[in-house]
Amino acid sequence: LWRRSSPDYAKAKKIYRFWAGNSCKSPTSVRTLQGFARADLTGESFADKFIAGGFPAKFWDTVILAALDGAQDFAGAMRTKRVTSLKKLVVGLCNFYASHELESAI
Repeated sequence: LWRRSSPDYAKAKKIYRFWAGNSCKSPTSVRTLQGFARADLTGESFADKFIAGGFPAKFWDTVILAALDGAQDFAGAMRTKRVTSLKKLVVGLCNFYASHELESAI
C-alpha cells in the first residue's frame, strides 16, 4: 500500500475508517482506527494531560484525515512526508489508545 510510487490514499482511508481486521471488542463489536481516534477519553489521566498540552480532543482523527486527504498541513506535501507522517500518526494513535486500555484495566 505505501511502497508504491503513488500510494493508494483512498484505500488507506477506507481501512482507517471501516476495516476492523482482527481488533474486536466482542464477536459483534469491531474496532477501527478511526474509532480509536474519535473515542471520548476525557477524564482519563493520559488523555487529559494530552488535551491540557494544547491538543484538541479529536486531534488524531483530524490530522490523520488531513494527511490521507492531502489537506491542511499536508496540502501539496510530497509523498515521503505524507507516508512517513501517516505511519507515525497511526503509531501515536495506537499508543494513545493503548494507554486508555491500560488505564481501563487497572
